Amino acid sequence: MLAAGSMHSIALTRSGSVYVWGSNKEGQLGLGDEAEEISFTAERLVIDSNNSSIKDISCGYYHTALVSHTGELYTFGEADGGKLGLGEIGNNNQDTVDLPSKVDVPEKVFHKMLWH
Repeated sequence: MLAAGSMHSIALTRSGSVYVWGSNKEGQLGLGDEAEEISFTAERLVIDSNNSSIKDISCGYYHTALVSHTGELYTFGEADGGKLGLGEIGNNNQDTVDLPSKVDVPEKVFHKMLWH
């Protein structure tokens, strides 16, 4: 599966691994604050310490969202306007989130994501 934002792209492999490349100026590659502003080659994204397997990917203009096989939602990139679903991030002088961050999804939504 492939997805593309304004200046970045991501790929999901059959095994659930995610690869990212392109612009990282807004943290949309999820590679951390030490990452280069542009990645010209695909880099494997580490989702969390458990190395969660991903089942779905999506890109916005400058942000990215991933859903794991267990139904967990991760977002990263430009946080403006609350688009990452991470609460007050973006309103406290933090314009970007540069690592995959787990979104606290209400239980009703979680069940719909898993079963539909």
